[in-house]
Amino acid sequence: MTGRWFGRRNLAADKVRLYCLPYAGAGSLWYRSWLPLLPDGIQLVPVNLPGREARFGEPPFTDLSRLVGNLRQAFAAEHDGTAGPVLPYGIFGHSMGSLLAFELARAIAAADDEPPLLLVVSGRQAPHIGDELDTIDLSSGASVRDGMNALGIAGPGLTGGGHLAELMEATLRADISLCHNYRFTDGPPLGVDILAIAGDADRTAPASGVRAWSRHTTGRFDMHSFAGGHFFLHDHAPEVADLVGRALLARVTSTAI
Repeated sequence: MTGRWFGRRNLAADKVRLYCLPYAGAGSLWYRSWLPLLPDGIQLVPVNLPGREARFGEPPFTDLSRLVGNLRQAFAAEHDGTAGPVLPYGIFGHSMGSLLAFELARAIAAADDEPPLLLVVSGRQAPHIGDELDTIDLSSGASVRDGMNALGIAGPGLTGGGHLAELMEATLRADISLCHNYRFTDGPPLGVDILAIAGDADRTAPASGVRAWSRHTTGRFDMHSFAGGHFFLHDHAPEVADLVGRALLARVTSTAI
């Protein structure tokens, strides 16, 4: 089961794992570009969601709770010792991936499974605040692309037309539907440190909304901003990867003391 959900990893890195969840319409391959950018010792594990790349033939989820339930089971199998050495880990998500990462961390806590050392949420305001994605018209692929372009959140290669955009249209619409269908349910804050990252010109995730993630942890909360819009993580990939990697390694060191 875990083989379907997790991409190839750099097995030589043996200090900590970093699981990376994609944004709407995207796959896991882009995170492979972080391999030479992360500090030594971090095992990068891109998360493969249905409906894209190696799982293109599988229907994408439109219900977040069902997707999170499947992900939690895959994570539990990763950390029961049967899939190889058990390492401490962190979870990173951008935009839709932040929402998935947060609800996954809550599901892991509810199941009393091994928790992450760090939750990194990027390019999305806190889940108890309304989301700009709700304004996107899902009636057609064109309306989805137009809505994302209007919000400045058109992912590279996905919404500008052409063959790739056509291939990914169903996945993109499903991912936006997943966000539309999500309803935040209040609950106890996580006992996990949260690092929130924002683009200072991201209209869908203003600083006040990103800072509001602090409500969802009893642990340490940090926030960092980069210049740019929604896809600042592409424009500042080396800096983002280094920030996330060092924050995660700091938690490994502190738990080992």
